[in-house]
Amino acid sequence: MFAVFVCGCGGGGGGGDTPPTVSNQSVTPASLTPIGGVVTIRATATDDVGVQSVEAVVTGYDPTTQATKSTTVALTKGTGDTWSAQHTVAAIVSVPPGVADANGETTYTVAITATDTSGNKSTAVNASFKITGLPPSNPNP
Repeated sequence: MFAVFVCGCGGGGGGGDTPPTVSNQSVTPASLTPIGGVVTIRATATDDVGVQSVEAVVTGYDPTTQATKSTTVALTKGTGDTWSAQHTVAAIVSVPPGVADANGETTYTVAITATDTSGNKSTAVNASFKITGLPPSNPNP
């Protein structure tokens, strides 16, 4: 007679079910002039099993296409749980109607997503910056 015993000897498992946490999101400077420039995007990302990557999606007016555009920017791990990247904003030479508000400003939103080593993701969307000094939109031409 022949018998085979199979036992669960540990191993396997691994990975957490908890998505990472994104906090302390910031963009500096908070505003640029129409000549464009560079903003620094920062965030803190933590996780129970480890953060694999952090990226930001910057959404705002693109003078090249003259439309709203989203651009993905990979953040680099710094000290501790801090991640950061620089993003270049192109100069805005001309502005179609409706791009700037009545104050001559247009806002870019920054959504930051962290992915942990198990593939879980978490997104925070409360960072932004503005371009100021644009010709204001006139709601009543």
